[in-house]
Amino acid sequence: MPNDDEVSALVRETMSDFTHAIRTGNFSMLYEKASTDFQSTYTEDQTKEVFHEFIAKKSLVVPILEKTNSFEAQFDPRPSIRKEKGLDILVANGKYDTKPVPVRFEYEYVKRDGEWKMLKLVVQLTK
Repeated sequence: MPNDDEVSALVRETMSDFTHAIRTGNFSMLYEKASTDFQSTYTEDQTKEVFHEFIAKKSLVVPILEKTNSFEAQFDPRPSIRKEKGLDILVANGKYDTKPVPVRFEYEYVKRDGEWKMLKLVVQLTK
């Protein structure tokens, strides 16, 4: 299990990459950093399509996402490891207490070649 600082840094990097993808409409950097498991399930275009509403409303969404840089992620529950098919899966769910709405996230990472790679990406802007 990575320590709290490592989990926070991983989540912050994923959120930063996600914010960049929404701002630019280019998901290539986010997609390239994802696990091969994620890439074999979703194409880059499918990933982008899931977040089409964020892109369509980016003038409202991006400023909120950018605020996450100045907040600490609040994890709920605490990050944990689960086993799936013999692999370690890091589960990191929580929120950033941004205004006017919090940014909620559900991230999962799989350990591949000694590195944690994104496996699941859910981001919501809801009260």
